[in-house]
Amino acid sequence: MSGPITREGGIASIVVMVTRYLAERHIACASLVFGDIPINKLHPGVVAIDVGQTGFWTTCKQIARSMPDGEDIIIVSFDPKTSAYAVLVSSYLRMARATGSVKHLINVLHPREFFPHFENMRTHRMNRMLASMIGPESFVYMNEPVQRSHEKFFKWKPTSPATLTVPMDARPPRWTSQARSDRLLRVCSVGRIVAFKAYNFEAVGVSKELANLGLEISWDIFGYGDDEAKLRTMLKKQGKSRVCLKGELPIRQFDATVSKYDVFVGMGLSALQAAQLGVPTILAVESAGSESYGWLDRVPHGIVGENIAGVQKQQISEVLIKFSEMSVSKRREVSARQVRAAERYSVDAYIKGLKSIAPISLDQRTLLPKLASLAYLLTNSKISRRIFRALKLNRLWAS
Repeated sequence: MSGPITREGGIASIVVMVTRYLAERHIACASLVFGDIPINKLHPGVVAIDVGQTGFWTTCKQIARSMPDGEDIIIVSFDPKTSAYAVLVSSYLRMARATGSVKHLINVLHPREFFPHFENMRTHRMNRMLASMIGPESFVYMNEPVQRSHEKFFKWKPTSPATLTVPMDARPPRWTSQARSDRLLRVCSVGRIVAFKAYNFEAVGVSKELANLGLEISWDIFGYGDDEAKLRTMLKKQGKSRVCLKGELPIRQFDATVSKYDVFVGMGLSALQAAQLGVPTILAVESAGSESYGWLDRVPHGIVGENIAGVQKQQISEVLIKFSEMSVSKRREVSARQVRAAERYSVDAYIKGLKSIAPISLDQRTLLPKLASLAYLLTNSKISRRIFRALKLNRLWAS
């Protein structure tokens, strides 16, 4: 279960990759989405349901019909809203099916997934309440930093749950190191244009710093997002520059486009995709300006850009300078290391991880998780928001 999958990136890409993997192996799967589902995004073998349009009971019945009786069902959600809905769907399926287990896992893939900075305290409290009612045993995290940040927010004692890193489609390396006469180092980034991906806003500064040291670089930024207009305005004010905002890069064009650059700078799925291609990949750090972890292969498995105290960091400019001084053979060695590091993030490993995690421990004898989920969805519904506005309770409720 996920939010809209109309654009590439993040959880939407994971949903597309995992469901395609399952459908190609003739494993029954469904994608429950809050929002539009473009017909060209999902494999034709995937049962696609727009939850907002279909409604709860029809959704449950469609899933029950599409899943073979007697087979085990795993429901995976990624955020508070879909998790609340998944609790209710899984409860229905347990009652409706004669055989086969049903388990629900919440795969948390961002350090602030349940308490993003753009949401108010009311929503944070609701998210904490929901998580407490569901219980820590249903949560599986991308890595330890993501786990610790959420346990602190939920006020839970530290546990040792299974980790489930982001999955990636396998793709063959296609990057080659080329010695060019112009000595221009071509850099690119791909991803959402948002505040915590601060390296996008530091590109001009890095470019100027390197130019003063005698190294010319170009930096193409592909992406979209909440701060896209802000970045465009900033680049326009800078005047003549080799930093260029290129707009959204369709996923089908990613490999051919990115593999032509000398270096990739970024985080998350796009950094892993670039590393799979063999592009020397500098792993940027969340909300850390021009700091990075250096080459992606130097970072512990599962870390894809989270800002972790105690882990050594380097300026992006320092890494680029060292790379510019490398021979072609040294650059190829860096490329090979990126490929080996990225190979560990496979869809196959992700599916095996889901299957190996113990079944959901929601106490089926209590109504608390179900009531909490229902209350969460009702409180965050459009009708409730209209009532709050009508009674002028918004400020009180948000405080």
